[in-house]
Amino acid sequence: MKTQERHFAETCAEHFIHVAQQWDVSNKVSTLSTDSARNMIAAARHLPFEHVSCVAHGLQHSVTVYLHNSAFDNVLAKCRKVVGHFKHSPASAAELEQKQIELGQKKESLIQDIPTRWNLTLDMIKSVHRNEQPLRDVLTTHNTKIAMPTTAEMDKLQRLEMLLEPCRYVTELLGGEKYVSCSVVLPAFCHLSRVMESSDDDPAYVVKLKSTFRTDLETRKENAKIAYLKIATALDPRFKDLKCITRAERGEVWASVTNLLKEQRVVAEEPVEQQHQSHRRESLPYWLLHPSLILNTRKTQLRTVCVDTEQSPPSVQRPVHYSGGPNMQAHTAGWPQLHRCTWPHLQHPYPVKGCFLLLVILYRRREFLYHLKM
Repeated sequence: MKTQERHFAETCAEHFIHVAQQWDVSNKVSTLSTDSARNMIAAARHLPFEHVSCVAHGLQHSVTVYLHNSAFDNVLAKCRKVVGHFKHSPASAAELEQKQIELGQKKESLIQDIPTRWNLTLDMIKSVHRNEQPLRDVLTTHNTKIAMPTTAEMDKLQRLEMLLEPCRYVTELLGGEKYVSCSVVLPAFCHLSRVMESSDDDPAYVVKLKSTFRTDLETRKENAKIAYLKIATALDPRFKDLKCITRAERGEVWASVTNLLKEQRVVAEEPVEQQHQSHRRESLPYWLLHPSLILNTRKTQLRTVCVDTEQSPPSVQRPVHYSGGPNMQAHTAGWPQLHRCTWPHLQHPYPVKGCFLLLVILYRRREFLYHLKM
């Protein structure tokens, strides 16, 4: 959104409305997602759309918070100076490439840390680790005050790399543009909370860093649209056991799903004119009930539901829930026996309202019909 004016909340809200009208999507937009900037949050209050903060932006801000004034400040500053020295000197960069060839390593440039770019701190650490020996050999021949991190500092960088790797994975998972990721938010939070638990082998500075990160993460989780995220997680076949939330909350989530289905059934039976007159903000956001929520998954980490239109799915136990492991694999061993007519809806995107599609799928489940007592 390009504007010549200052980004006050009212100005941003006017531009959002102008863009929606210019693209003729005002009556199609139900949800607005922005970063956690205060002016963006304030602008969303002036708009008739549901506002959802970007979880990936919040996660990256959490990483910035727990690295600020931490025990890793000095060693990260050393890494930035070393990388900056070779980035600003073509002659030094050429010497480094020559040394990489002599040591039988892959010729590559160092990666520089940029505060506004996600995961570049981790990429810089990995780059320095891979080229530790070539960097030491080249710097010893230079008359400069820039020094490589010591062995103890390199061990500290190794620990930081292990802490940042789960954050990188979750950020890339939540930042995908070819699939709906709202159903993965709560399992991802659960995963990060588990990997950030302190252990007896952790030094004091790591324990403090993990505690700071978990506190900030829980704060952001409370400020998120937690009710919508719970429903989205429940509607995702990979996580429908809801192991990422407490046992006491699971019944409330399914009760909310039941109530929403009843409301959508009433709306579906209304005339078309009355449906268009209803306020869009009172209905469930379209991103939550879009059929791609059930269909799409991450290509390499999450597996899609295997659909066979010729044979009925096997009647086996419910799929294994997300266990919070590093790969966050979805073990789809089998699914509850569904009515045959629901599978074509799951197999292909359906050009109808997401609410009606969800109603068709869930209301044709015999077990679910029994619990609804309709």
